[in-house]
Amino acid sequence: MSDYPKHENSGLPILGPQFSRMMGMSSGAKTREKIKGIQLRGFCAQRLRKQATVAAALAVFVVVAKVTYNNSKKRKYLKFYETYDAAADFERMKKADVFQCLKQD
Repeated sequence: MSDYPKHENSGLPILGPQFSRMMGMSSGAKTREKIKGIQLRGFCAQRLRKQATVAAALAVFVVVAKVTYNNSKKRKYLKFYETYDAAADFERMKKADVFQCLKQD
């Protein structure tokens, strides 16, 4: 059968604190010393400090991305549309028979 120690009255295996002591496992007092309790004092301030730091870092990243990426794209669009002629582009597509609703001349 099993090698677990049996209780005298019921014959069932002992799996409680007696079993832990018999097997040389650490007691609950030693474990409780190692585990810190839940931090309640200053918890909100600590979380706010961490979240404010992350928010500031994200804000800096967004500003840098806007300046470097978005503004360069805006300049490219402005440069393109300075020389863009919509009427000439329309006539070119009309001659290429892109539009199905227009009759070819």
